[in-house]
Amino acid sequence: MVTRTVSVIMPNFNHAEYLPHALRGILAQSYQPLEFIIIDDGSTDNSVEVIERFAKEHAVIRLFLNDKNRGVVYTLNRGIDLAKGDYLLMAAADDYVLPEFLERSMKILACYPQAGLSICHSMVQKDRGEFVRQLSVFLANESCYFSPHELAELGRIKGFAVGNQGNGVVVKKALLKDIGEQGAYLIPELKSVCDFFALNVIGFRYGVCYVPESLAVFRKTTGSYSSSCKTFRDDLVKGIFDLLLSPKYRDVLSKFQRSGIIYYFETDVLRVVMRDFRKYKGFLDFSIVRTILLNVIRKVIWGVLPESIHDKYLKMKEKFLNRVSMVRLFN
Repeated sequence: MVTRTVSVIMPNFNHAEYLPHALRGILAQSYQPLEFIIIDDGSTDNSVEVIERFAKEHAVIRLFLNDKNRGVVYTLNRGIDLAKGDYLLMAAADDYVLPEFLERSMKILACYPQAGLSICHSMVQKDRGEFVRQLSVFLANESCYFSPHELAELGRIKGFAVGNQGNGVVVKKALLKDIGEQGAYLIPELKSVCDFFALNVIGFRYGVCYVPESLAVFRKTTGSYSSSCKTFRDDLVKGIFDLLLSPKYRDVLSKFQRSGIIYYFETDVLRVVMRDFRKYKGFLDFSIVRTILLNVIRKVIWGVLPESIHDKYLKMKEKFLNRVSMVRLFN
């Protein structure tokens, strides 16, 4: 069996306090990466000093500095361009992975070389405090492969979408070349959802491997990049729709529509479709409208409840999803 290599790419901007944990998570992997590319995006704290200290002790680390703060999408694209590995882990500097993450991911990918990526479960941690819950939708009892058709059904039945797992995804680098526009692997105009779009396109073209273990940790902090882009959501939804309607992505259009994962953008979808119904009507059906409206109602109720109730509800929801049978999924 051919051994495939992994490049880890980590953009960083002012995450000095979290960097040691994130770096140790990568360096402790039982399946060692070919290289660990860290790109500092103009940090004003002591991030570079922290990274340099680790780099002196670990030759696998390659540190690069942007000439100024250019944003996470630019920085990720630069890292992808620099990477030499067959597969990529785009890791966040304020999150971390557990020691067997790469080993488990690469093991299942070796069994299904046709797959475009591998995903695992993520756990949510409150800043530096307690673990709150798993960020996951339970899909199977054992590591396995889902075809593009099965992935669309997972979206329809369970609301599953690739890209919501953050640093729990390992993706085949060669396939990102087919996603990019104007020399960029991830499309800058899509801002915080550029990875959501790219990873789901790859999944709907090549299928995904699934590892039913919590091997990545998402740190719940304020001021994240995705939350800062919420005011641009209508533009992002329109951008995704226009791309899917273009010849380059027409092959995955039906799977995006079938899966219904566009409900992720909630009322933004309704506004975009209503502004140009003739062009975008194919992105809506009754079930998606119902899901979007129910999510809006839930969000209003959610906003008035204390966070302790949030955590209890999400834990109960996770237990319920883990009991849901997969029998009807592909019938």
